[in-house]
Amino acid sequence: MFFRRPGEAVRKIRVDFGIPIEFGKIGIYSRSQIDGLREPGHNCAIGCIRYSAVDGPTAPDGIIVYIKPACYGNEPRDIYEYFKRSETFPHESTADQFFSESQFESYRMLGAHTMDQLCTECRGDFRSFIRDILERHLKIKPSEWPAELIKPSADTPGQAPDNERERLQR
Repeated sequence: MFFRRPGEAVRKIRVDFGIPIEFGKIGIYSRSQIDGLREPGHNCAIGCIRYSAVDGPTAPDGIIVYIKPACYGNEPRDIYEYFKRSETFPHESTADQFFSESQFESYRMLGAHTMDQLCTECRGDFRSFIRDILERHLKIKPSEWPAELIKPSADTPGQAPDNERERLQR
């Protein structure tokens, strides 16, 4: 399932700028789909921004990360209990800006939990963040297009490939 707003953004970018954005399988599920899941749900999807389709084959493509907090049952107990009590959580309307303490805290903790799941060892480095999401959260190997973009860089401390790290330490 692809949620409406990101789908609209992808369509508008393609129509207005001619730049296609491609996502592989998106394992983010709505609340109504959770009970029938045969595989674990995810809190994010990674796509390729195909700048090369417009600017030519030498233009580097980009990466888009779509993060969507969702409840799949592996959240801390207090979040899961609020999820069970509130039929629309975590997608409640924001028309009523007066949140109860439990509502506010459940959203805050769900966001923190989601980011804790995604940012395991990235230490603020975008390449590591993307690698972690692909390998640890989505459990997929980077295909050719993101592999080149997310390979370790000598510019980021602690992220250089081993042979490059040794050279830099001399």
